[in-house]
Amino acid sequence: DSYTIDHRLWRRGRNALVLIAAAGWVACALAFRLDPARFHASYLVAYAFFLTLALGALFFVMLQHLTGAAWSVTMRRMAENAMVVIPLGAVLFVPIAFGLPSLYEWARPEAVAADPILQGKAAFLNPRFFLLRTALYFALWSLWAWKLYRNSVRGTGLPACQSSQRWSAPGMIMLTVTVALASFDWLMSLDPHWYSTMFGVYVYS
Repeated sequence: DSYTIDHRLWRRGRNALVLIAAAGWVACALAFRLDPARFHASYLVAYAFFLTLALGALFFVMLQHLTGAAWSVTMRRMAENAMVVIPLGAVLFVPIAFGLPSLYEWARPEAVAADPILQGKAAFLNPRFFLLRTALYFALWSLWAWKLYRNSVRGTGLPACQSSQRWSAPGMIMLTVTVALASFDWLMSLDPHWYSTMFGVYVYS
């Protein structure tokens, strides 16, 4: 019957995704062994690209709730499924956390000791504060994604819609600030001697 066929297709798709994921991690391990510096740089680029897709989905969902758009319910379901993987991003950040000295000049004590500019930025650009900020970003993003997804699962009734709207208003401000800060931390600080007040806007856009 149709249920059996759908379940069989679902299992095949799941198995294919598991196989692709396993192959990806094997490739990552080989790349790390051959050239750790290039691995961390490539991993960061791919990580930032795919994470911003999930954050963009969170933005889209909150925007639909704030505008009260009814036409987007079907599309919103896809965006909700995309944003709900944000907590997984915290786990996938681990290779970046271990590669800080390889990626960032400000994470190498000998470089900081020899550079007055890095010394002036050391209160903000240091591994401990960097990781604390990252943990805060993911905590906030995950909280909003979980809350909005939970409301969606509860249904489209008035209480769930009102709750989503109440969360979306401050959520927009939260997302704007945290995405800009995360872009400064993860990407712009790759070159700590350069800065741009518009860089966060580019990434957010």
